[in-house]
Amino acid sequence: IVLFAYVRMGEAVALLGRVPECTRMCSLLVGNPLPGFLIAAAAGLLIRHTAPYVAFLMVLMQGGYVSLPAALAGVLGANGSTAALGLLRVSGGNLSARRTAMAAFMIPGMLSLVLLPLTLSGMSTTLVQLAVPWEQGAERIAGAHVLFNLLAVVIGLPLSAVAERLAAPVVAEAGEKEPSEPHFLDPNLTVMPPLALQLVRRECVRMLGIARQSFHEALQALIQREARQFELVHANEERLGALQNACTGYLVEVMRQNISFEDAERVPVLIHSVNDIERVGDL
Repeated sequence: IVLFAYVRMGEAVALLGRVPECTRMCSLLVGNPLPGFLIAAAAGLLIRHTAPYVAFLMVLMQGGYVSLPAALAGVLGANGSTAALGLLRVSGGNLSARRTAMAAFMIPGMLSLVLLPLTLSGMSTTLVQLAVPWEQGAERIAGAHVLFNLLAVVIGLPLSAVAERLAAPVVAEAGEKEPSEPHFLDPNLTVMPPLALQLVRRECVRMLGIARQSFHEALQALIQREARQFELVHANEERLGALQNACTGYLVEVMRQNISFEDAERVPVLIHSVNDIERVGDL
């Protein structure tokens, strides 16, 4: 399928080469990599994925419409912008999700900005030519894309904790949430079931803490016979009931997505866990 799409894209680009306007626009990318970086960044935000634009760059390179430095700048722009999409997806989410997205953006985003001056100066072209032994320009673009992501992983793994700490002051907490509101569930992440299920587990841990507090307050209410203690127990029951409804609705929405068989098996387990925790609070 990929090879078929690559051939079709090559045929389409060959037709565009007959249009004078397209030829003039491509000529801007031959000697100046900066427009290639900006165009790729905008395309990455629109396409929401790096691979299609990198394939398009490979076709342009194969047809001789762009230079290697401009194509390398395009790889940097596309990877950096798609990393920024995580921030846009969780912009209205909870604090934990926004900080995680910021930490995930820092490594590829900063790496793109650091490598851009090297690309403008021509150093990245020399490095890619040494690292990728193939003579074809399209193959070098594919190799540069793979190298960028490998470098991001190699740098990101040991620096993930540092990135998380740096993201904390950047993404400040807007305000305290109500105890009956979910603190970890992010509606924007239901399209990614593995992450969404992890958020539900964190909410379950928080519910366990509320249920434990409710149990201790119930004991104190029985011993001390104070009306205030009974009010606290009732308030915790209301919070657990609201969180149970929120988690159940969240899991139902997750099940509507393109979910794997393994994750689909975990959903009923989490629903039963949420219900059991709520029953503990009712005791």
